[in-house]
Amino acid sequence: MNGPIVTVCIPVYNGHAFLERCLQAIVKQTYRNLDILVVDNQSTDDSAALLAAWAERDPRIRIVTNDANIGLVPNRNRCIELARGEWIKFMDVDDVLAPTAIERLLEASRGEYRMAICRRLFFYEGVGEAQQALMEREVRRYEVRELLPGRTYITPDEVARLALEYRGRNFVGEPTAVMMHRSVFDEFGAFNEDLVQIPDLEYWLRVGLHTGIAYVDEPLSCFSIHNGAASAANLALRNFRADRVDQLILLHEYLYNPYFEPVRKLAEAQGLLGEMRGNFRRRAVRIALRAALDGRSQNPAVRDHWSQWRIVGHSRPHMRPPGDALLPLAAFVLHAVRVRR
Repeated sequence: MNGPIVTVCIPVYNGHAFLERCLQAIVKQTYRNLDILVVDNQSTDDSAALLAAWAERDPRIRIVTNDANIGLVPNRNRCIELARGEWIKFMDVDDVLAPTAIERLLEASRGEYRMAICRRLFFYEGVGEAQQALMEREVRRYEVRELLPGRTYITPDEVARLALEYRGRNFVGEPTAVMMHRSVFDEFGAFNEDLVQIPDLEYWLRVGLHTGIAYVDEPLSCFSIHNGAASAANLALRNFRADRVDQLILLHEYLYNPYFEPVRKLAEAQGLLGEMRGNFRRRAVRIALRAALDGRSQNPAVRDHWSQWRIVGHSRPHMRPPGDALLPLAAFVLHAVRVRR
């Protein structure tokens, strides 16, 4: 088979309902030199049996099962560690690729660009029409084809401008829309496992600020959006981490991570750096106090917010306001005052 090996990385947990569709889309790729890696994160459904049957039919498919469930982002990093290819194509189990996706992304790289992305479609499952229309409008506003019409390559300077102008907006896309050269992981590290909602966005920016991004304006990937149920406990923790802490971590990276220096330089040139730092400090204090107050809750999931906050702040001293060790005491006093009232 001609051309470099491309490892398709598929992290799986209880993906039996989607695996058949996912694997069909991959084995039918027009680009054939594939290493198809599935890392099962201790699924409790029938994923293992289905994967074993597929591995018997196609020798390109490798199945690895983790010894324990390590979580989604760590499992994505494990996929990267186990990949054999020169290129890594991400694939979520409930998403789909067009048959020419990998071939077109490789062509777009031109042998010089180390990150290639494509336009994506969305497949809605259990989502109402009104919500679909709202999500479509919101996502389409921040697509590359809208922000940089007619482009096939986004320069590092343009990545910096978009990152600063559209803070927290994923103009690159979901993992299924992205392919990267193996060398970027050696140079820029792995996905940030402290992030819950936006580890992909943070990584795309971390890399793209230095490599630029090749863009294929064709809908070669399809991202599934589910209206799945979640327990109140899991939802409470996810909302705290995703809606509050994730965005603060991203702002922290903008301000202090060496890889994000291009964003800082641009912010300074535009007179925004001081404002960003002030906003970061205020948000850090509010979230820390909120976490300390939640630590008084009767709900175990909500009470865990303080522990989660301490974990993500341990390696980021800029996130911890002065005297944050006293916040539980302050929360105790505030809680006592509220109860008396």
